[in-house]
Amino acid sequence: MRLFFCCAPQSKTQIVNSSQNTTRYRQKHALITTAVAAILCIGAACFLILREKSSSPDITTTPTSSALTVMFTAVTEQQSVSKLPGEIQTTTDSIEALAQQDPDHALALSLAEADTDRRELLLQAFIRGWAQTAPDAAANWALIQGHLDQGRAMAALFNGANKNPDAAIQLATRLSNQHPEEANSYGSYLIFGLSQVGQFELAANYAATSPDEIRTNLLAGAYTYWARQQPEKALRSAMEINDPAKQDTAFHATVSGWAHANPQSLTNAAYQFPEGQDRVVALTGGLRAWLENDPAAAGEWMAQHKLTAKETERALEE
Repeated sequence: MRLFFCCAPQSKTQIVNSSQNTTRYRQKHALITTAVAAILCIGAACFLILREKSSSPDITTTPTSSALTVMFTAVTEQQSVSKLPGEIQTTTDSIEALAQQDPDHALALSLAEADTDRRELLLQAFIRGWAQTAPDAAANWALIQGHLDQGRAMAALFNGANKNPDAAIQLATRLSNQHPEEANSYGSYLIFGLSQVGQFELAANYAATSPDEIRTNLLAGAYTYWARQQPEKALRSAMEINDPAKQDTAFHATVSGWAHANPQSLTNAAYQFPEGQDRVVALTGGLRAWLENDPAAAGEWMAQHKLTAKETERALEE
């Protein structure tokens, strides 16, 4: 006997439900397919990066430009959803690293950024990175570009070139010779850049040998930055200068930087100076800054230490 099974006719509601179920299934299938494709793409990118790393005998080798491009693209896509400070820093770091190997590509990626503020950050990172490997080429581009304020571009240039201090000094010298009207600016950028990497003595030497018309300003900057980080060394260096005018500038800048960083330490050191104008200047700088920051502690110190009338008057005068 043959059995025949037949389905009862479906109602309109059942047909609609069936159609909806089919649509939902197709949507889920599409989402799953997209997710799988994304995972495969990420996995492929990670595999390429890991393979590039594993093929290098030095694990500290800078990532290749292709790997850096993948990193930059991934972070940029993430930032289109949420622009967090950490993500922006990651992007600038990637551009800076890429510019050392492939400046044209790094520049193109930076200029492609639609947001004006972020584009400026990326361009500064691009200049910093390029200046580490080709400071002269980076400088030539920075001088003629129209995307960044000239001051920001030159600051970025020397903040990148300072990774090779000798090359940075040569760059500042060349630019100052070519554009003497901007020598003070180039020297200031160099002094700041060298100070950022702890090359205080080089900065001081450059300032001391700079042209007369800009020497005072550069010496003041060099010794101020130095004293904020290494006040005792800055003071010794200043007092070893033979030229009275240069020594006076360096000494006052050291007092200023030291007072800004640690007025109590400066005050205690100045109290040990022999009586004279240098002691008055140092005590005045230290006590004024200390009284402003912590008047009770500074007042107590003054009550416990014997000061001359001039020293007390100078410290307390408005």
